Amino acid sequence: MTLVVIDTPEKNAIIDKVLRLQFEKGADFWLDGNNLGLEGKFRWSSTGKPFEFFNWAVDQPDKYEINEHCVHYQEDFKWNDAECTMKMGFICEENSFWRYARHDMEAKKIAIDKLFAKH
Repeated sequence: MTLVVIDTPEKNAIIDKVLRLQFEKGADFWLDGNNLGLEGKFRWSSTGKPFEFFNWAVDQPDKYEINEHCVHYQEDFKWNDAECTMKMGFICEENSFWRYARHDMEAKKIAIDKLFAKH
């Protein structure tokens, strides 16, 4: 599992809907994005891809005191940058690379089991 990558408006709408069903005013949850590699250039940690979609709150990201590098949902169901060491909830998803790798390994295991099965 990795922190969730919200890279499309459709995925954001799904996450937004789930959060609104659970939280009346929203809540703070870490996402997978940060700008630790280059100030002001936000990327998704698990894929390395730059943000092409974003859902920043008004006047965000603001780099408050230059210590805010990680992205989270905040109380208004919008994104904010915050210090990466802050304690808050998080939203995870299965990493697509690992999902593919697990599926590939399961297929190989089945083939090996068939190859060595006793008749």
